[in-house]
Amino acid sequence: MVQVTQPLTHDAMQIPFRNGLFDPRMGNMDPRQSPCETCGGDSNECQGHPGHIELGASSLGRALTLRAGVPVYNAMLFPHLIQLLQAKVRQLRVFN
Repeated sequence: MVQVTQPLTHDAMQIPFRNGLFDPRMGNMDPRQSPCETCGGDSNECQGHPGHIELGASSLGRALTLRAGVPVYNAMLFPHLIQLLQAKVRQLRVFN
């Protein structure tokens, strides 16, 4: 599993940094890139490999540093979260 410690994604030549968000060891999304460094598959064969970010780690710089206990949300899930909360509110109104 790749630990993401690099706050930058690509160098000046648009090559992904190792330990960055687009580290080649986590898979290949672009058919023009070389095969995945983990499984050797191309963009159609490789399903991706996990990575992790240590939130609050000083190695990521100030942009990603969080205080302990601060919740972190995935913005891609907000629409689903809103639907879930709206459904729950409707359910509570029925029983009251």
